[in-house]
Amino acid sequence: MSKQITIRDIAEKTGFSFQTVSRVLNGKAHLHKAATVRKIEKVAGEMGYVPNLFAKGMQSGKTYSVGLIIDPFVDNFTEEIFRGAHDELMKRNYLPILLMHNQDGEDEQLVQRLAERRVEGLIIRPYPERMDEVSAAIEQHHMPVVSVDYALTSEKKFDFVGTADEHGGQLAGEHLLELGHRRLAMLFTETESLQLRRRGFEYAVSRVSDADKPLMLEGWDFKNDENNQARIREMLQGADAPTAIFAGATLCCRACTKRLIRWI
Repeated sequence: MSKQITIRDIAEKTGFSFQTVSRVLNGKAHLHKAATVRKIEKVAGEMGYVPNLFAKGMQSGKTYSVGLIIDPFVDNFTEEIFRGAHDELMKRNYLPILLMHNQDGEDEQLVQRLAERRVEGLIIRPYPERMDEVSAAIEQHHMPVVSVDYALTSEKKFDFVGTADEHGGQLAGEHLLELGHRRLAMLFTETESLQLRRRGFEYAVSRVSDADKPLMLEGWDFKNDENNQARIREMLQGADAPTAIFAGATLCCRACTKRLIRWI
């Protein structure tokens, strides 16, 4: 197994002091002459030197790592957000540590694992059903956090990045109404963001006098998609079946699409 090249090795090779080489390779090259910097960087490259961020972190108290906790099956919206976070962290020489959570109560353990590794922060898209437990775990470890799409529930205000849910629901309703539909339905869950989308959707429908009161299919089963599809089938077979559906979340849309495909 080949030996890892250290700053001391480069110092011996170039003839410069350990302190000089260390400053050049750790962001303080401006303290030395250009010729000195060029020689040290050239030799470091030839020898295959790789900075030891662990050792650097021991001195600075930084780990240069951030945890990312996401769904195992992410939608395009979430994927783009976390891809952007990943790319930005890499640009800044931070290591993203990606973990995937599930619905079986492991999220608190994931937060614990990241805390043990002293990550400098966490970006998470929490499961609505585990919101209280995850919020408590994060608060316990005093971890800087940004939640995505769903705001964490806690007396402490965590940073949050989300969408204009109520306005989005209104736009969805207006779009379907402009297409001429008057019997509408919405599929949604009890989460705060979906309730806001519902409010916007209902507001849009209420402004059109000849539109029927929309059907609202609530109480989603996160663990059994067959149950969700059965409820959609029952709704579509009713006497007042909707001619258009607003699926308020990806899970709702997936179940609805599967049900409709079976009928094609």
